[in-house]
Amino acid sequence: MKRRLIPLAAWVVLVCLAPLVPRGPAEGAMPFADRGAGHPLGTDALGRDVLAGALEGGPLLLAVAAAIALIVTALSALLGALAALHRRAGRAIDAAADAFILVPPVIGVLLVVLAWPGGGLPALLAATVVFGVPYCAKVMRSAAAAVAATGYVESARASGESTARVIAVEMLPNLAPTLATQLGLRFTEGLYVVSAVAFLRLPGVLDEGNWAVMVRDNASGMLLNPWAVAAPAACLLVTVILVQTALGARREEP
Repeated sequence: MKRRLIPLAAWVVLVCLAPLVPRGPAEGAMPFADRGAGHPLGTDALGRDVLAGALEGGPLLLAVAAAIALIVTALSALLGALAALHRRAGRAIDAAADAFILVPPVIGVLLVVLAWPGGGLPALLAATVVFGVPYCAKVMRSAAAAVAATGYVESARASGESTARVIAVEMLPNLAPTLATQLGLRFTEGLYVVSAVAFLRLPGVLDEGNWAVMVRDNASGMLLNPWAVAAPAACLLVTVILVQTALGARREEP
């Protein structure tokens, strides 16, 4: 594993394993109590330990954001490569992408989730993918166009290889740096959208037990115990920084 991935991997392991650590009950604690015995970061609006809540509030949020990033990046890579190989497909993909790009992703996701009563998490995933793919596909098409113009791709097409094989064998491996960068960006966007939806209290969509909900529910007591808001917000920030450090665009190493 490359060194830049080690901090991200360690953070993911910590977030996923933290809920399995047994903890004692927190009955009798006052809401928004300051740091004290048994509560290193104080308590939240319901008198629960802030540190325990922050450690337990990540797995589902990260899993949904990761699923969004993987689906959006995979679909965008396929559409971008197809658009680079076939002009007609490229024009159709560009037209559809331009239409969806006009709608801000957060607004589009909120409209779909609110218009789909009972849709819950599937509605959120579907909407985020639909509004996330167009822009990413245009980026992937630009990167794939340079690969499609290379001699080995042209030779493979001239020899009669299928479009699927050309994309899978000849193009996608050479798009690995762009794929990694887009994966990091799509994860960040997915985390942002999912956190916004959870923060806005949309029914049935990640409405409890995650960092965004902790920020929302504890904002009223921020002056009494700022850690109740700062701890989950810091977890979100650390996640984004580690993902972008591991997968984001970077200069070539000597």
